[in-house]
Amino acid sequence: MKIIEDIISTIEKSARDILVKEVRIGPFWTGVWSKYGGLASTTFTHEPTMPPPIRETGRLTEKSILELCDYANSDC
Repeated sequence: MKIIEDIISTIEKSARDILVKEVRIGPFWTGVWSKYGGLASTTFTHEPTMPPPIRETGRLTEKSILELCDYANSDC
C-alpha cells in the first residue's frame, strides 16, 4: 500500500536500527515503545483455539523499528 510505504520512508536512516523496547497487543489496541511510543488500532479476530495472530509473538522486542514496519505490509 503506497501510503504505508510513504510513512515508512520518512523514518530517519539513523533511527531504522533502533530496537523496540516493548510491544503490547490487546484486543483493540497495539502499543509499541522504542525511542518514542506509538498506538494503533488492533483489527483481528482471535479465538482461544487459534494460533497467535502475529508471527513471532513474544520475540518482537528483538526486532528493529524497520523490521516491525514490515508487518504493516503483511498478513502476519
